[in-house]
Amino acid sequence: MEFLDASAAKSLSLEDADVYYSPSYGLSAELIDGGTWECAVSGDGLVFPYIRREIDDDGYDIVSPYGYGGVQAPSPEALASFRREFRTASLDRGLVAEFLRGHPLDMNDAMLDAWRPDSVSRHTTFGVMADGDPEDYFEQAQGRHRTAVRKAVKNGIRVSEVDPHTTVRSDSPFRRIYADTMARVGASSRLHLGDDYFHRLTSLGPDRLTVLEATADNSETVAAAMFMRSGSRVHYHLSGATLYGQKYGATNLLIDHVVRTQLPSHGWLHLGGGVSDDDGLSRFKRSIGNVTHSMAMCRTIINSSRYEALVAAAGYPDSSFFPAYRESS
Repeated sequence: MEFLDASAAKSLSLEDADVYYSPSYGLSAELIDGGTWECAVSGDGLVFPYIRREIDDDGYDIVSPYGYGGVQAPSPEALASFRREFRTASLDRGLVAEFLRGHPLDMNDAMLDAWRPDSVSRHTTFGVMADGDPEDYFEQAQGRHRTAVRKAVKNGIRVSEVDPHTTVRSDSPFRRIYADTMARVGASSRLHLGDDYFHRLTSLGPDRLTVLEATADNSETVAAAMFMRSGSRVHYHLSGATLYGQKYGATNLLIDHVVRTQLPSHGWLHLGGGVSDDDGLSRFKRSIGNVTHSMAMCRTIINSSRYEALVAAAGYPDSSFFPAYRESS
């Protein structure tokens, strides 16, 4: 087993498995999760990317990069062997605790058993599996989605693809609409993303990053969305819409466009979930998706005595936040 930084890991082409495992994506996630991207790898192709967050001079904790990463392994048996070695080596390096967001496609129950976290909570996510004619999928989607797409078309809203590098500019339509949307919905401060984030994310390149804009008949951009691709997998990453775009189904039209034109045969569009399993965002994505997934969020204390001391010093002994000593951060 080796521990690699982003520079060393770039030669492994981790984005071929899924963009969420790649150092290019991980470097952008550093600005959301706060810390430094690195990964642990083994000779059988197993990879565990994470953000390393320093606690003090002799300790750190780790979290999966924002989104749907976790660990990718060739088999549960390989993962179980890696897990034992990882825990021992990481404890020696000063690891206190870890929070893993399991990939909905890669972290099945057998993999979860091999990982052996202290506790697990489940989060529902939604997706579109392409199998045949996209029109067949569309007709089987919930009426809410079909109505929104038809309303957008009827009102002259059009979809166009733009250069991802335009998002580096804070005055670009995508950045303006995304920022306004995050402010309107009261999103976490860590999702108010700046120039550095988009500069890092665009290093994925146009083959892996797509930006779509929905434009009204007066040429005003009323919605925009960003999608990330790896092989047959497409991830709906960031999006926003004006009030007009919301009213007339512009975001639905953007997603419908991806299903019809950019989703490979037998491919998978992952929409993600909401903040909670029954909020407005979850209901929106449920109306579009034709499959659901259960994402495992895994919490593990690696060094219990160190963890308890940190929690006591922080003054949060009864916190449900994990790790509890970071509740106020």
